[in-house]
Amino acid sequence: MKLLIVAPLLMLCMQSFAEDKKNDDKTQAEGPKASFSRQPPLPKTVGPQPALAPKAAPKAASKSDQPQAKTDDKAKSPIQDAKPTLVTKPVMKAAPSAPKLSPAITSKATSTPKTTIPAKATPAISKTPPAVIKPVTILQKPVIRPTPPPAVIRPPLQVNTFAEHNAQIYRTQFHQQLVQRQVRYQAPTFFAPLRAQYHPWHALGFYAFGWEVRPVVEFYSYFSNPCVSWFYNDYDAEFYRPFYGQYAERYPDLGNGYRQQGIFLPTEEFIRVNVLISEMPVEYQVHYRRGMSALGDRLSESVRGLGRHEVVVNHYQMLRENRAVLIEGFVDSAQTQMPFRALIDLRNHEMSQLFFVNGWVGERIPSPYETRDLYELNDQVVEFGGTLESPPSY
Repeated sequence: MKLLIVAPLLMLCMQSFAEDKKNDDKTQAEGPKASFSRQPPLPKTVGPQPALAPKAAPKAASKSDQPQAKTDDKAKSPIQDAKPTLVTKPVMKAAPSAPKLSPAITSKATSTPKTTIPAKATPAISKTPPAVIKPVTILQKPVIRPTPPPAVIRPPLQVNTFAEHNAQIYRTQFHQQLVQRQVRYQAPTFFAPLRAQYHPWHALGFYAFGWEVRPVVEFYSYFSNPCVSWFYNDYDAEFYRPFYGQYAERYPDLGNGYRQQGIFLPTEEFIRVNVLISEMPVEYQVHYRRGMSALGDRLSESVRGLGRHEVVVNHYQMLRENRAVLIEGFVDSAQTQMPFRALIDLRNHEMSQLFFVNGWVGERIPSPYETRDLYELNDQVVEFGGTLESPPSY
């Protein structure tokens, strides 16, 4: 019974299979008329893939159609009722071309596709130059305070009176003598024999009569200077009071005149050194006065008295920090011509030293006693920061 039911079904399947095979052979001979639901592979494209048109969404089935579809599926065989469905090929739309930009920078990477980075757009350059903004500097006006006029230093009336009075007396009494001394030392025959006579002392650093003499005949204007006037004029308390004031009580030496008045010839070097001393503190001036007083006394004793303008100072050297002053010159009297070198200590007049050579004969040799005294003075000069200078004529 079962075989009778199955046999017709098998025959029916074999017939449908034979018909399908005939249809396949016929379609292969005639060529494909339509594509089935199975989509053929898309052709390979070079470059960026085109955008596909979106598929239309299937319509939602209505309620009336749903039960009919079910009955049809049960009644008909899926193989017999299968109808070829046409699939429309998607329309390939070319991608919109990119807008033309300014030259781009292309990266040359091998592993990644080429990408272009658009360059920054350069702003248009205007032909008119931009306005130059100059910085404004605000200067604050300085507060200008009126400066008082410089004080005019005028010597007191008694100073002018003292200087004018003594200048008139000195010019009247000693002017002619000063002129004679000037003519004497300008003659080349005066120094030549003396320099040859004292030549043995040059090797020991003592240059007797080596410096030129430059007398100052009209030196009377310097009488208003207390240090210069002290060597040539009588003492006047009214004249020195404006310069020393209360120091005269502390230092009694300031209240006395020079004992060997007028023995120094007014030379450029002697005037200059006294002007420098007058600008130093009063204590220095006191030690200078004491040292010069001792120098005048010893020179006068060595030649048995000195006359006016017989001591000639033709060289000096102010030592370091005004520690002392070195004075060189000679005595030119009727009896002798005696060279000397003196060191006046401005801090302690008792440490002052004097070296002189009296009655020298050219054939003699300096004795050890004379050499020792000269070396002691020279060592003191170097210790105080001085140098042993030699005159240009040597």
